Amino acid sequence: MFLFCLTAGAGLFVSVARSQGWHSFEVVRQANALSAAARYEDALGVLVAENRALPNQKDIVNTIKITFVSYCKHEISESERALAKNRANAAAYDRAARAYGYLGDNFRAMAVLTAGVMENPGAIPLWVDIAVLEAKAGRQAEAQSVRNEVLRLKKELAASRGSLNLPGN
Repeated sequence: MFLFCLTAGAGLFVSVARSQGWHSFEVVRQANALSAAARYEDALGVLVAENRALPNQKDIVNTIKITFVSYCKHEISESERALAKNRANAAAYDRAARAYGYLGDNFRAMAVLTAGVMENPGAIPLWVDIAVLEAKAGRQAEAQSVRNEVLRLKKELAASRGSLNLPGN
C-alpha cells in the first residue's frame, strides 16, 4: 500500500492510494456491516463480486466462508421459528434442510426432510430433496424409490386437479 503524506500549513493531509489491500479491507467492512444487519445474501454478493474481480484474496475468501456459515445458521434459525408457528410449513423444512446441506451436515438435512414429509406427505419438493440426498450418499435404490414416490404424488395431484376442474391441468 502506498502512503503519501502532504503537509500544508498546520494541517497534515494523508492520502491513501487505493491498493488491493485497502480495497479488500473496505469490502470486508461493508460485508460485515451487511451481515450484522442480517443481509447475508447482499454481503455474499459483495464478497463474491470482489473475489471475481481480484481472485484469491485470503481476507475475502475467509470472510466469504464466515458469512456463508452465518447465513446458513440464520436460515436454520428462521426455519425453526417458522415451524414453531406452523409445523406444516413445507417451505421451512426445505429451507432448513438446504442450510444443513450447505454446511455439509446431510444427516441433519435428511432428518429435517423426513420430519417434513411426516407433516406434509404430499410436499413434492421435500421428496425430491430426499432423493437427491439418497443419491449423494450412494443409495441409488432408495433414491429411485423416492423418485417413484414423487411420480406417484404428481399423478395423484394431476388426477385431483382434473376431478376438481382446477386450473393447470
